[in-house]
Amino acid sequence: YIVMDSQSIGADLTYAWPTNEIAVMGAEGAANVIFRRQIADAEDPEAMRARMVKEYKSELMHPYYAAERG
Repeated sequence: YIVMDSQSIGADLTYAWPTNEIAVMGAEGAANVIFRRQIADAEDPEAMRARMVKEYKSELMHPYYAAERG
C-alpha cells in the first residue's frame, strides 16, 4: 500500500476493498514471529500455528484496521 497510494507519499485519499489484506508481511510469517512462544509451548504446535494465523488474519489484515490508524 505504500507504493500504491499511502499518506506517507502524499495521497489525499486511499481506497481499499473490504476484502483487501493490508500488512507488512504474510500472516504465516507474522504469526511465527509474534506468537513463537505460544506455538512452541503448545501441545500441538501446528494446530496452534494455524489458530494464530487465522486470528492474525481476522484481526489485523483487513482495511478497517488500517483505516482506524489513518
